[in-house]
Amino acid sequence: MKTKLNLLVLAAFMFAGCEKEEFPLKSNIITAKVEKGKDYQSEFSSVKVLLYRYSYVGIHYVTTENDSYEAASSSYIDGGFSLTLPETVDYNSLMPLANLFWYGSGVSVSNSSARGFEIEIKGYDKNGVFVDNFEYKSSKGNVKGRFVYVDRDVTITNADSHRMFNLNLKKGWNMYYYRNYGYGYKSGISSKTDFKEFKWYRSKDL
Repeated sequence: MKTKLNLLVLAAFMFAGCEKEEFPLKSNIITAKVEKGKDYQSEFSSVKVLLYRYSYVGIHYVTTENDSYEAASSSYIDGGFSLTLPETVDYNSLMPLANLFWYGSGVSVSNSSARGFEIEIKGYDKNGVFVDNFEYKSSKGNVKGRFVYVDRDVTITNADSHRMFNLNLKKGWNMYYYRNYGYGYKSGISSKTDFKEFKWYRSKDL
């Protein structure tokens, strides 16, 4: 289900440390105005977040579309949407964070019992047919904001020379950034100076 990137940088930015009008996540509510969003009004009717029930098979957590259920939904209005995410997520929809953030060796999680889930935001037409995802990302598209739920406070780090994790997640919903530099490039950490470049896009636009 998750695409593993060759080179990835993760850095957490919590709501308390950001100005309200700049940050797309407030508590468990995601608010978005999509770039050129009004142009897509005829294509999109609703926006949804799906959660999945996982099964542990061998050494992997697996799921299928049949194991999904709707966790949040919103009408697509005036080129945007507002999603109220569940305050808590069912245990069977969470996986150990070492599995969720498996991007190579050296991942260290402060509490091995911590579990979480990362969401995708999906847009549908008036017939309920999937059209495209929505993403919060930089104008160049190489840095993206991701939304993740964790069931307890936790920190995640990684000593890999090409992937740097520095996540300080609080129980509930969080947003973090990842930056993909492409194969063969040493990574760096995305900073708050990148934040003002971020906007909502439909996935195919960048």
